[in-house]
Amino acid sequence: MKLNCHRVLSLVIFILYILLLPVSAVAQPRINGQAAVLMDLDSGRVLYAMNVHQRLPQASTTKITTAILAIKGGDLDRKVHISVGAAATGESSMGLRNGEVLRLRDLLYGMLLLSGNDAAVATAEAVAGSEKEFVKMMNDYAAEVGAEDTHYTNPHGLHSPDHYSSAYDLALLAREGFKLPEFRRIIALPEAEVKRQSRTQLMKNINRLLTGDEEYYSFANGVKSGYTTPAGNCLVSSAAKNGWTLVAVVLNARDVYGESKKLLEWGFNTFNRTPVLQPGKFIRDIKVEGGRKDLVAVVTGGTLSVPLLDGEKKELEQRVVLPDTVTAPVEEGEWLGEIRLFMDDTRVATVDLVAGSTVKRRSLLTSIWQSLIAILTFH
Repeated sequence: MKLNCHRVLSLVIFILYILLLPVSAVAQPRINGQAAVLMDLDSGRVLYAMNVHQRLPQASTTKITTAILAIKGGDLDRKVHISVGAAATGESSMGLRNGEVLRLRDLLYGMLLLSGNDAAVATAEAVAGSEKEFVKMMNDYAAEVGAEDTHYTNPHGLHSPDHYSSAYDLALLAREGFKLPEFRRIIALPEAEVKRQSRTQLMKNINRLLTGDEEYYSFANGVKSGYTTPAGNCLVSSAAKNGWTLVAVVLNARDVYGESKKLLEWGFNTFNRTPVLQPGKFIRDIKVEGGRKDLVAVVTGGTLSVPLLDGEKKELEQRVVLPDTVTAPVEEGEWLGEIRLFMDDTRVATVDLVAGSTVKRRSLLTSIWQSLIAILTFH
């Protein structure tokens, strides 16, 4: 009887131990791949991380950056003449022909839906004049947005030893893409029609979270798949529930779609999207040099909600980053600094701080008059 009581007591203690562990310690999914990350789109908080900064072949997820630069370049309806080099680009293809003329927008469809390498080269040549110059733009852009573990040698993702990225960087680049309405629209399309010179081409998105059978995920809204032999199956995916969007990256996984769905569902089911800051919240006044007013109010520039576990909100630490003074003129809504939210010294989110009002530059006459008053008062 004593032995049975000890066993029951041990079982009770074990169950209590499991129940009292933090959710993050007992609910981490096991992702069968080489690297993976789950990131909140709005705040950028990393909810799951596995080898997130390991530099790996990125295959056609490369085309996320190619598309971003094309969209930022503007005028997606301009005509593009397909070169011999673009038409001859191998493997995954949109089927472009030398001398054919298409809109830049059509090339984006071919690149993001069909993963056409030929479309990526044609896009690069249209935007930068040559593939070489476009690759330079890609590397400059990666550095600009903080993708420190990314380097490009081409616009499509065919394997090269110096062509790599990381799970974290790919999520970061996807977040940048989501800032562009045209990028968001195209990556969510199950299919699109492109008018070619002699026919209409129906292109079905090869991202099987959007168009597959067993792989289909009803909440999916992007982003880009990829495959080469060295990279394995790669997927940058996104999904939205109740206005909340998560971005998942899984690299070199046999069942990349199943692992991505598992990761996205774990995020939605484990965390609570919690409002932290509202727009227009007064932070403090800062001095204005040369302005008609001496001070300008600094306020939060937008709403910020962060996915949190139960009890985590009280652990958030806010750090305000602002200059001591600004120089007039200052426009209402002008960016002045930011609030950085930390948890255990790890930054989990950032929100912009902006000017709450306009402060015009002081006129020369007013400046002279005020200087005279100051001199007379001093004496």
